[in-house]
Amino acid sequence: YDLEAVKAVEEKIEAIDEVTLESKSAIDEANAAWKALNRTQKKLVPNWSVLDTAKKSYRNLFNAKAVEEKIEAIGEVTLASKSAIEEAEAAYQALTADQKQLVTNTDVLAAARKSYNDLAAAKAVEDQIAAIGKVTLTSKSAIEKAEAAYEALTEEQKALVSNADLIAAAKTAYENLQKANEAERKISAIGAVNTKSLPAIEDAEAAYNALTEEQKALVSNADTLRKS
Repeated sequence: YDLEAVKAVEEKIEAIDEVTLESKSAIDEANAAWKALNRTQKKLVPNWSVLDTAKKSYRNLFNAKAVEEKIEAIGEVTLASKSAIEEAEAAYQALTADQKQLVTNTDVLAAARKSYNDLAAAKAVEDQIAAIGKVTLTSKSAIEKAEAAYEALTEEQKALVSNADLIAAAKTAYENLQKANEAERKISAIGAVNTKSLPAIEDAEAAYNALTEEQKALVSNADTLRKS
């Protein structure tokens, strides 16, 4: 047997030492030398199992490092980060249990997922608020739904909603329209003025006078009341 070749392989395996991401060339060199031996020589290498362990350790480190890089690549989280986060999550889940333990920045991935979820939740509510549009007498449902969606958010998510102030503005606008409409209906109910119109006129006047200046400006038939 070529015992020198066996000894050379044994020494190459010993030279690997502690496995790091820089160990690839040493592992590859030892592995190539091992493969070059015949079957009988391979049986004479006392530390062949160390080579197998080193190959597995390197593979684990390499795969873990690849996932760490995907996590790092997420960067600052925005609404455009979804695919990068999902790609990193999928890569992490594909690792073995041993490899997962080697990933040092899983906290960054978890934080990125939370940040994205918060941004997405806030954006959905922003869109609902924006969908209210110009407030009319038919806006009640849209306003209520947008408000309920906003209130369902966490405090962190609420802070991300850039148009939250529009909810209060829409509610005020709707209330103004509603009260103005009520006064308009009472004015319309006066009809043709006759000797029996006084109660209806007084009712309409009371309703109109109870309005704010902003609400009064919305009453389209205020002139009718003045003429009455």
